[in-house]
Amino acid sequence: MSAGSIERLTDAGGAHTALTTKTRYRSLDALRAAGSSPVMSSVGRLVAAGYLVALLVISLIGQILSLSDLRAVGVSLFLLTGWGIAPCLLVGTMSISSFVLYSGAISVSATTLGGYLMARFGMWHPTIALLFAAGIALVILVFALPADINAVRLRAPGHRRVELRWSGLSLVGGVLIAADAAAHRGAPAIDGLLARVDPIWYVGVLIVLAAVILAWVNGSSPAVPLLVLAVAVVASQAIAYGAPAVMSAAKHVGVLEYINSNGLGVHSQDIYQAWPGLFAAGAWVTGAAGIGDPMTLATWFPVVLSLCTALAIRHLAGRFLRSAGQAWTAAAIATLGGSVNIIYFAPQSVGFALCLIISALLIGSRPDQTIAQMWLRYGFVAVLVCAVTITHQISPYLMVAQFVVLVLFRLVRPWWIPIALLVPPIAWALLHKSSLGGFISVDAIGRFFTNLAPPVHGGANLPTPWVARLVFDIPAAVLVVIGVLAVVAVVRQRDRVRVGLLVTAASSASLFAVTNYGSEGVFRVVLFALPWLAILAVMAFDGVALDRTAVRVTAGVALAALFMVNAFGQTGLDWARVVRPDTTAAIRQFETTAANGAVLLVVGTGNAIPGRVTARYNDVQYASRETLNNYPVVTSAYDPAADLAQLTAAVEKAALNPNPSKQYYALVSDSTGAWQDRYGMQTFADYQRLEQAVASSRSWTLVFSGPTTKLYKMTAVGS
Repeated sequence: MSAGSIERLTDAGGAHTALTTKTRYRSLDALRAAGSSPVMSSVGRLVAAGYLVALLVISLIGQILSLSDLRAVGVSLFLLTGWGIAPCLLVGTMSISSFVLYSGAISVSATTLGGYLMARFGMWHPTIALLFAAGIALVILVFALPADINAVRLRAPGHRRVELRWSGLSLVGGVLIAADAAAHRGAPAIDGLLARVDPIWYVGVLIVLAAVILAWVNGSSPAVPLLVLAVAVVASQAIAYGAPAVMSAAKHVGVLEYINSNGLGVHSQDIYQAWPGLFAAGAWVTGAAGIGDPMTLATWFPVVLSLCTALAIRHLAGRFLRSAGQAWTAAAIATLGGSVNIIYFAPQSVGFALCLIISALLIGSRPDQTIAQMWLRYGFVAVLVCAVTITHQISPYLMVAQFVVLVLFRLVRPWWIPIALLVPPIAWALLHKSSLGGFISVDAIGRFFTNLAPPVHGGANLPTPWVARLVFDIPAAVLVVIGVLAVVAVVRQRDRVRVGLLVTAASSASLFAVTNYGSEGVFRVVLFALPWLAILAVMAFDGVALDRTAVRVTAGVALAALFMVNAFGQTGLDWARVVRPDTTAAIRQFETTAANGAVLLVVGTGNAIPGRVTARYNDVQYASRETLNNYPVVTSAYDPAADLAQLTAAVEKAALNPNPSKQYYALVSDSTGAWQDRYGMQTFADYQRLEQAVASSRSWTLVFSGPTTKLYKMTAVGS
């Protein structure tokens, strides 16, 4: 790029000219520096090392004193957040938020790759691998810390005071939120979490919101308050329900259990085992930490992942915005504006976060870095790319599509980065092409608008309740507003960076050209586009002359509204989405005790049960109204006994092979009835009548009973 073109680029608008100070950035690299945070001090680096050592000490104490919970916390946090600290300490300069983000990403990626290698090559020894990882981390600390120790020892008095008032205030609010959620533990309420909590929860939220505004007003960092907001809802759900808030999360636990019990063979049994990154990491964590119920990991994993995702968006935004405050604002918009795309224990959630971090690392390269720093950065990227490659099928390709645009608009260099990023996922897909057969359709290629269509729930015979409509419609309206602001930013100032960012956001729609991704492609496309749109939404206000008081009031109201929309979007359907622990227990009993080929008839929709929760998930079969294409007839004269009879006959006649044992089980659950009610398949009252019909039927014998779930076994086939 010539000097003249660089100057035109940096003169091109509010994103590249600090309008308040009339500073002219000489390059995009200077702009990136403007959006960065202060460099982490030697004291901070020693604190990070102390956190790593403390986790190891906690794990050791838990092991020696047989304190299983203490050991579980220490080992889990070490493998997911701790041992990446050591290699990050080898980097010369890094901000606190960068350090937290990259050390966490390296921890998750290294645990993913380590777990996969153990499982794949038949060396499944989680505890020994944990000791090996701890040893590597401690050795690196020996080489990385002496300079920091000397710097702290020789530091002159009068060092810079760190502003902690608003961070402390936000933590007080976070404690109130968590305490109120803990006071309401139990099954989800019909109206969701927001109707269940007491006013103290809302007081905590208001305190955190006030901390954000006060930090903005006083020129302090809003990092901690905004991160508390980012995790407030998912943490409240984890505390209140003690189970995953998304049903699909539970269905991933079975793959984790399978790896713990059997490892991974040369030939994968399903697509989950062909892309086992998340499951291998979870298996290592639960095995080394002694976590008996992996559902615990699935419950709390979204809290850590939400923090990581918010940090990743902030650092990506910092490459393009004028200040760290603006970057945090973009992170808040993207994190709170994306409640339609819920983060949970799933490969796509991990893949998205890792792709964001890879983008931040590659876009953040600077010309003044040393050769060693450049190769260390590329080494970090290589580890993350390998981790995302074996974790999710779609994420790497959406990331590559974005990098193609970034290279074309000269926002990333060198030009060969998209090619390098594409090689690992292509190679992995070719190695596991046999697992992709049922997921790739030639008919879907080129059918852009058909693939664009959102999922449609079969069997919907009733009007969709207003709650179910608003849970999607209100967050969708927020997404439209963010998109409009992004377009406004480009219209106001059409420079190469802004147009490039808008095209980068649009590039994720390339997914629609080849697949509908199980009718969920629209959610993945929005998820990958949102961070770039949020950056542009902040740019839309560059150079706008507004009264400072009006700006503060408007920003506070907008942030509060955005948070409440996010909270409603994530919790409004808790009654139908949240996993019931007794439902998991019933399914675990079926999967562990039933004969090979046995069939579990879900009396209702299969979307609302946490199937596949044990290592035997491939040895048994599931049937539901979806698989049988057998939906209830909704009339005023609904006959539950007749409905049960025809449903039972349908499952016996279905081609479910093999079922040599001729064993049939039936599951009835409040979550199934709630899901059908919320999506217009059947009223909850009618489903309760159907439950009573199963209970009074002579064809089914009760074998498990819980507060919300019952499991039956068929007494005689054909009866």
